[in-house]
Amino acid sequence: MPNKIPSHNLNLSLDSQRTGKDGLNWIYIVYKYQKTKKGKRSDYKVNKKHWDSKQGFIHKDYQQDYPQEMIKELYSIKGEFNVLRTALRENKISYHSAFDKLLKKGSEEVNLIKFVEQSKDLTPKDRKKYKARFEALENKHLPKKYVPLTTKIIADEYACKDIAKILKEESNLDNNSIHGIMYNLDRCGRLAGNVPFDLFKNLKLKPSLNPPAAQGVEFNALMEGINEIKTLQDLEAYLFWLYSFCLLGLDANDILNIDESLIAFDKTREHYYPDAKFNQDQYYMSTKMHIKFRRKKNSVPIVMLVNLFPTLLIRDWLHYLITINRPEYAYKGTDRFRLFNFKTLTPTGAADMEGEAKKKAITDTYRVKTQKMFGGTLQQTRHTVTGQGAELGMSETELDRQLGHAVKGALKHYLKVQQIPKDVNHAHIIQEFGVLKILKLLRKKFAGQTEVKNSNEYKFFETKKWAKDSRAFQEFLILRSGELSRWSRSNEIRYQQLMAKVTKGNFDLDENGEVVNVNALEIDYPQELKDLIKSRKELISKQNEERFAKRKARMEKAHAEGKGYHEMYIEFERLIKNPPVKEGKSQQSKKSTASA
Repeated sequence: MPNKIPSHNLNLSLDSQRTGKDGLNWIYIVYKYQKTKKGKRSDYKVNKKHWDSKQGFIHKDYQQDYPQEMIKELYSIKGEFNVLRTALRENKISYHSAFDKLLKKGSEEVNLIKFVEQSKDLTPKDRKKYKARFEALENKHLPKKYVPLTTKIIADEYACKDIAKILKEESNLDNNSIHGIMYNLDRCGRLAGNVPFDLFKNLKLKPSLNPPAAQGVEFNALMEGINEIKTLQDLEAYLFWLYSFCLLGLDANDILNIDESLIAFDKTREHYYPDAKFNQDQYYMSTKMHIKFRRKKNSVPIVMLVNLFPTLLIRDWLHYLITINRPEYAYKGTDRFRLFNFKTLTPTGAADMEGEAKKKAITDTYRVKTQKMFGGTLQQTRHTVTGQGAELGMSETELDRQLGHAVKGALKHYLKVQQIPKDVNHAHIIQEFGVLKILKLLRKKFAGQTEVKNSNEYKFFETKKWAKDSRAFQEFLILRSGELSRWSRSNEIRYQQLMAKVTKGNFDLDENGEVVNVNALEIDYPQELKDLIKSRKELISKQNEERFAKRKARMEKAHAEGKGYHEMYIEFERLIKNPPVKEGKSQQSKKSTASA
């Protein structure tokens, strides 16, 4: 005999074990399939003496004792059993949906777009996003029978399966977008209160999420992308990507929300350059500045070096372009980190919807432009940082810390001890990727170039007269060198660790008997530190001589070939030997060496 095919059974049953204070018992709808047995209570009660268990209904002799609407409804429920059994057998619905249909759950239709507009359970950002998605569904993807979208439609298992098929096979949406739409539909059905079962989720209709693109942007692509910069807005988009990279892949949300209130340690308005302590003319660049904040994306607290050269140089150039391209959004205050006059977070940390809309409009423009220029987007800066760190031999743990692990312990302790390797790695990532080379070529290409906007002519960047401005001249020298640190990472880390130790806790009484922090004397340094300082000075001196000799040879060769470099060479040689006079007193004098 052939095996008997298991059937889906639906019946009315009485809970005869639990009698209420009114002497009545609840009527249940019972589903059975193989070893599965589930029950849902109806809205009706009867005296158990009046129940016919064989018929699964109120005995005909007692039906007149109950309201006729009740009898009519129970007959209606029983009359749907055959249709639902067939649907269950054909796997068109689940038993959850069968119960909902029998008990008339989800029968009240709620327009999803109207619900979203009025919902107090959704944030303003979610309301805007959900409405846009549902409108796109109705206008672009769904047939007329599913328009308008209602809770009754997403409570219907067959309809959900049909919608899923349409989105997967007929739309041009990727898996992540379809997954997000289905999540939104399930959530709104649940919030509306009459679609208790997340059909898209529980029917496993949601596609798997595509993993985020893990590849970064190649140095060569960025270099070649310079040729695609045609306008001031192109340059703005390019520099914003470069700025994000220098901040270790911070996204637009974080960049727009950081400000000076987040400064966690020494405050300065100058660049930080690792070799600055070994050059009197660059000593003003010897102070690190860090900010401590929580990333908007994941709320992880991080501490980050924010004035590492050329980060602030890029920021200032970027801000100059924003004042031209987007004067209505340009920040006009004195904060060293602000670019725009709006944020995407309120002071309490909630989403600022007006700021979000402005940010989106700007970053959408950036995305189109950067993709055209070098085939990358802001989302790839973090991957680019990770890739460069891996090339430098950083471990996965190091990279995780570099990109923002939770800060443990006191902030000062963290900055003095744990932050040093991060700062050194930060400098080497920027150096080895070639940011200085990119910036040098950008300035060289656009020197003297202008664009007319609104009848006004604007330069691509404000040229500082480095022949007169000593600090601009130092920036020029660093850009020309293409290096931030001439040491290995291990030597740099060890030097900064030792400096942090010898400069910690050096206090004495001044002439007035007051306790003051005093400079550590080099004679008291440990021998290891003395040796490191000596070797570094010798290395810097040797490299400076080699670079000057190479530069001089190139200029002499160009002059001999009649390429017009004579005047530039004479000026360059004069400036190297007699650099511009610094403003004010020497930064070297009586300055603490505490900031390693």
